[in-house]
Amino acid sequence: MIKRVTRVKDFRCFQGWRQHDNAVDFEKLNLIYAPNGTGKSTFAELISGVPDDPTWSHGMKVRVRTGDSPDSTETVEGPGHWIWDDVRLFGSEYVRRNLRFDALEAEGGADADALLYLGRPTIEQQERRDTAQAERERASAELRDLRKKRTSVERKRDRLCTELGSRAHRELGPVSGRFNRGFNRNHVKRALQAPLTPQKELDAARDRDRSLIAGSAPEPIPPVNARGLALGALEGRVVALLARTVASEALDALVGRPEHEAWVREGGRLHADRDTCLFCEGQITDGRRARLARHFDEGYTRLLAELDDAVAQTRLLRSQAERFFSALPHRTQFFEDMREDYDETYKKVESAVTAFQNGLDRVVEVLERKRGEMFALLELPSDIAPVAVDTAGLGRMIDDHNARTDSLADERARAADREFERMLHDVATPIRDHDREASELTRRIREQERTLDECQEVLREIPRLGHDPEYFLTELNRDISSLLRRSDLRFVHDDGRYRVLRHDRPARHLSEGERTAIALIYFLTSLAGGGRSLEKTIVIVDDPVSSLDDHLMFGVYSMLIAKLDPDAGLCRQLFVLTHNTVFLRHWSRDLKRKDSPTTLHMMKSVGEGADRAPVLVPLDAKRGRDSVILETEYLLLFHSVTHNLLDAIDGTSLDADLRLATSVPNDARKMLEHFLQFRVPEKGGNLTEAVEELLPGKRDLAGELTRFLHSNSHRTPDAVGKPILDAAATHVLKGVFTLIRDTDPKHFEGMCTRLGIADRKHRLTLA
Repeated sequence: MIKRVTRVKDFRCFQGWRQHDNAVDFEKLNLIYAPNGTGKSTFAELISGVPDDPTWSHGMKVRVRTGDSPDSTETVEGPGHWIWDDVRLFGSEYVRRNLRFDALEAEGGADADALLYLGRPTIEQQERRDTAQAERERASAELRDLRKKRTSVERKRDRLCTELGSRAHRELGPVSGRFNRGFNRNHVKRALQAPLTPQKELDAARDRDRSLIAGSAPEPIPPVNARGLALGALEGRVVALLARTVASEALDALVGRPEHEAWVREGGRLHADRDTCLFCEGQITDGRRARLARHFDEGYTRLLAELDDAVAQTRLLRSQAERFFSALPHRTQFFEDMREDYDETYKKVESAVTAFQNGLDRVVEVLERKRGEMFALLELPSDIAPVAVDTAGLGRMIDDHNARTDSLADERARAADREFERMLHDVATPIRDHDREASELTRRIREQERTLDECQEVLREIPRLGHDPEYFLTELNRDISSLLRRSDLRFVHDDGRYRVLRHDRPARHLSEGERTAIALIYFLTSLAGGGRSLEKTIVIVDDPVSSLDDHLMFGVYSMLIAKLDPDAGLCRQLFVLTHNTVFLRHWSRDLKRKDSPTTLHMMKSVGEGADRAPVLVPLDAKRGRDSVILETEYLLLFHSVTHNLLDAIDGTSLDADLRLATSVPNDARKMLEHFLQFRVPEKGGNLTEAVEELLPGKRDLAGELTRFLHSNSHRTPDAVGKPILDAAATHVLKGVFTLIRDTDPKHFEGMCTRLGIADRKHRLTLA
């Protein structure tokens, strides 16, 4: 069975085509409704395998079921598959290729050209064909089983590789970057293709390797940076500050007494607006204030500020030294054999940092002393030695440690590689066994594929064998009489040819409907010929009712069901494609049978110009709104008007209201005309008179209904402008349903129940 067309690369209007997002699998019976020009016949040719394209240039990809089990599916994307030999397509191209009508009439002859030439098959040909058919079925079944076995073996092999890849990542990933998260079964497969290290060599290094893998490798240590731990330019600034003196008029009582100076300077600020001393209550004269101001002049203040800044910088440098020391590596970060040497180096660095900090403290002391001796020359003591902190020895130790860390990482990575090879040795034998089994299955698969190709070649070479001509003639005549419901046309067999007679004379000027009927009958009759098993055949019927009247459409439907009903096992699968709504509705009962495997699709053309493409949309014919499309026009109109009215009443969207003011009045008029044809047939052609007869005593309502339906279904340009949202629309449409309800309550109830809106029918009518 053909289950689904999933892709078409390039075939007529199917360009870069993909299946619909909501695509469903085809079943035994499949109806496809498509207006002309949407790609219906093209799709029919696609699902027949496109026999005119042996190179498969269209690039179609199809999923098929090759056996009775739902699991026996495979994807076909080439012309060589045997399923295409079981597909038969009826369409306009079939008629053109297989049947020639009145060809001799055009040349002045009296007879229609032969429909078919049948030669009696030889027993040998029949036996060869039967043998090839049986062998094809056997090879197909065995091929399916072999492919399943190979898939199972490959899955077992892949599972071993996947498990080993996960184990290697889990156990060796922390040791070697080779076994990172992306390490998977493909890496394992590639590793097995290369020669493995001998097991004895791996065993000799097993203990050391596992010690390296299990042990924790020290991390690299960042280098230390002590470049900022030096007096540098600060030393020169301190020396310069100590050598500076204040050139102001100094007071002898304060010179050399820094605590006195500080006390007086602060007191001056406190007594700025007082004439008496807060301490001794003595008078503060202007002369005293002037002498103090000269003592504490601008040079004094500037030097004092620079001394404060130098003290702050010195203390900041001391804080940096503290942070540097606290950030030194811990001894446990080094290899164990390096820790003792590190302790010695650490002590030296600690001593150097301490000396540096002590020196900075001495500098602060000298600067603080200078603040009390602003008028004296001072020098930096010669025993202050914190020029810089030497970390060269520590840096060498860290470099040695990091070099060893890099080397150890390489050693651990090599140990991980050897451990991975030990893992490979554990699975190498079962994986190779699976590979050998898969190779043997592949060999047998290719052997069966060759057998299958040979069988199909035999079936293609030997002509398809038909029935005995006399039996075939009986079938044709019975079917043409049954379909046309008359016996004026019949077939005769003469010298290997079938001719069409009308009233026992050569038929001339066959109508298009007669030609289509004859072609379809010939097609259906020939399906059972050629030694073919019809129950294994996939039949595609493309638009069989073109130019047929309604009674012939029903006859075609009945004949197709009688001869091909897949639900009864008459054929394997049936596709019917049509653009005719009447013909589609004949299939309603078959599509709606709950337990019957059927599908219903609509095909529409989407896009503009060269970008237009067919879309195959699945519908649910057994329930829901989709099933309404299989009903009569009256039911469709009733469905449309009721649901639009209810949507406008109950919903907040404006879409339904807009439809009430535009398209719905026309549907309501047509619906009412259908109803009136049955209720008042003598006045059914005059809407106004019919409505007035059914609404006696309600002339106002009758006038309102007819005016609204007339004016809104036959619109002429209006200079004033028609309302976009017409409140009268809801009232008038309710009036239409009120008329139907009051005229025929049982009919109104039944229609609402049929459409599943019985619980809301009271909202459709006026109170």
